[in-house]
Amino acid sequence: MVSTTRNWQFFSGVIVAWMIVEGTNVLRAEAPANAASRQFAQLLDDAWEHGLENDPLFATDIGDHRHDDRLPKVSLAEEARDAAANREFVRRLEAIDRSQLSASDQINYDIFGRSKREDLEEFKFQTYLMPVSDRWGFHIDFPELRRNLTFATVRDYENYIARLRAFGAYADGYMDLMREGVRQGVTVPAVIMQRFKEPIEAQIVDDPEKSLLYEPLQKFPTTISAADQERLRGEAKAAIAVSIVPGYQRFLKFMGDEYVPNCRTTIAASALPNGRDYYRYCVHKYTTLDDMTPEEAHA
Repeated sequence: MVSTTRNWQFFSGVIVAWMIVEGTNVLRAEAPANAASRQFAQLLDDAWEHGLENDPLFATDIGDHRHDDRLPKVSLAEEARDAAANREFVRRLEAIDRSQLSASDQINYDIFGRSKREDLEEFKFQTYLMPVSDRWGFHIDFPELRRNLTFATVRDYENYIARLRAFGAYADGYMDLMREGVRQGVTVPAVIMQRFKEPIEAQIVDDPEKSLLYEPLQKFPTTISAADQERLRGEAKAAIAVSIVPGYQRFLKFMGDEYVPNCRTTIAASALPNGRDYYRYCVHKYTTLDDMTPEEAHA
């Protein structure tokens, strides 16, 4: 997933858009005044909905609970599908007459366009094939899921358990990306993977009740019946035993046998395929100094 967060939503018939792009906030709140404004408002809404559909975990985090029982789909095909959606968003953006937008809309137009074009450029460098390190990644984030949810109803628990059951396929998807990364020489440096085992082994338990992911099942709201509590505990323990633990076991074996031994021995971005172009892209993205070479930016 990209590191840029974008949020658009309709409030009382007025489109409110705010973007957090590498720490820069832009706020807009105004009614679409003409055809271009309406097209732009619809584009933002469609892009936002695509983002929520694409990342159900993020949707949950920001209070949209339509996808609370799902995890993101992870595969090469999904990465290509997301890139195709971004290309279509850019096409629609470029079809809108920017000069017909308000001043604040023009700023959002520029930021949205830049963000999507950066996503498409980064897609070419296949950074999605390097989704983990020893300090971050899906395997480290997933146990934190329990901290990011509200457990107030039976449905809340059922949705959570559905996500526990889906973890195995989720982990397998990431392993497929990383296998392709090994095949293409797009891996993280070996030097940063020396302690890869610790966060994985911590999730491999002999008793589901010892799992961090079982924590929400240890105490229920009084509004949930004893019968439902017993059922939910059983379903959670089964999901941890059948999906979580085996998923982490497969990932541990994959990391030890396939991935870490084949990580690159270099540390520079320039050592990656098309690495110099990738480094140039990173300089432009993180400095917005588009007309400068990396050497000029460093100077």
